[in-house]
Amino acid sequence: MKSEPAYHMIIGGKKVSAPSVFEVTNPATGAVIGHAPNGRKSDLDAAVESAQAAFKTWSLTSDEDRSDAILKVSDTLTEHAEELAQLLTAEQGKPLNGIGSRFEVGLLKDWAEHTANTRLPVKVIQDDENGKVELHRKPLGVVGSITPWNFPLAIAIWHVLPAIRTGNTVVIKPSPHTPLATLRMVELMNEVLPAGVINIVTSDDVSSNLGADMSSHKGIRKIILTGSNRTGAKVMSSAADTMKRLTLELGGNDAAIVLPDVDPKAIAEGLFFGAFFNNGQACAGIKRLYVHEDVYDDVCTELAAFAGNIKTGPGTDEDSILGPLANQMQFDKVKRLVDFFCKQAVCTNCKKNIRCFNTNFKLVEIKLVENVYMTHCGFNQRFWRWFTVLLL
Repeated sequence: MKSEPAYHMIIGGKKVSAPSVFEVTNPATGAVIGHAPNGRKSDLDAAVESAQAAFKTWSLTSDEDRSDAILKVSDTLTEHAEELAQLLTAEQGKPLNGIGSRFEVGLLKDWAEHTANTRLPVKVIQDDENGKVELHRKPLGVVGSITPWNFPLAIAIWHVLPAIRTGNTVVIKPSPHTPLATLRMVELMNEVLPAGVINIVTSDDVSSNLGADMSSHKGIRKIILTGSNRTGAKVMSSAADTMKRLTLELGGNDAAIVLPDVDPKAIAEGLFFGAFFNNGQACAGIKRLYVHEDVYDDVCTELAAFAGNIKTGPGTDEDSILGPLANQMQFDKVKRLVDFFCKQAVCTNCKKNIRCFNTNFKLVEIKLVENVYMTHCGFNQRFWRWFTVLLL
């Protein structure tokens, strides 16, 4: 019987196990693809202590040395790009191609090079006969990063590389839904960075919740979170006692507006992928679509026609355009919305055609829901809302 690969936390440049692990599954099949360490508070304490020790020397390195280190990170991750993309698809579900895992992994190199080449020179605020005033930016210390499951690698890189580039050290904690690719990425980064500059801890957020512990930890000077509004409020509250600096990137509910001078067929693809990129799981994705009545019916027709030709399937299939929803929590949320809207509204292609890929994987047709009466706005508007739905 083939055993699943073992993954470890990285603390002080060393692999660290935990007394227990939690399963990570493929959302397309339900199969277990690996086990992540269920870290404890003591593991977080060790990671923070390691980061604090590394900060003493890392914060003193030159701007040029830190830039070179980030470029080495870029080279290392690029060498392992396909490995990371395959692992990301296995645990998150997004397709390998299109705006999928290979695209996301490609962003790592782009962001690393941008970060390495960004300079923060001394800013002269005043220089005259009355005196000279300069603004110098100094590193804070240990930065805590809490990342989500929708873009696990890209958002992790957005969090940690600017912190490292400016002389800080990092403890990162990924979502329990998608910890494996981030664990591997941090392991690779530790091949070229000094021990303790970047550390990673993981937990299942049920029996152990290291994200909550991070936001209140006295040794962490700043928290960066990408996640839900509810989680952001909790982090802000628990960070208050230690007066942490915060960067919170939270959820969105974006709308798109279609004016009457458009070519409906020409814009259908852009509208579709504006909502469905990353299987519709993105804070910046279109959630509501307002269409002028002069082109409303034609836009409906063209958008439904385009959606009908989209191939859905496991993300590991090279020709899949959309994959499954990333986890059971997300599926349950989307299913509730689809069931509600399909009862309350007219569905442009709300067919109950279920295509079974195997005993675990079922995909319902994409839903384009229209003509919902928006009483809370105080007036009638037509809008669509659409979802890719995975039934387990």
